[in-house]
Amino acid sequence: HNTLGTLLFAIGQRSEARKRFELALALQPGAPWALQNLCTVYQAEGRTREAIAMCRHADAARRRARPVKESR
Repeated sequence: HNTLGTLLFAIGQRSEARKRFELALALQPGAPWALQNLCTVYQAEGRTREAIAMCRHADAARRRARPVKESR
């Protein structure tokens, strides 16, 4: 769904791309890449507040996904 959403976005089909990214999120809740892609779609659609919120969620999800390295 993510790849198809990316292709749809690239050819200007934002609404269909958004649906694909939302479906990707439904299948993998909290997936950083899907959150980031939704952020990009919202920004392109002029949905600034939603884009900012989604970008923040994506950033938080990326931080959670990275293992914390122990300092020595």
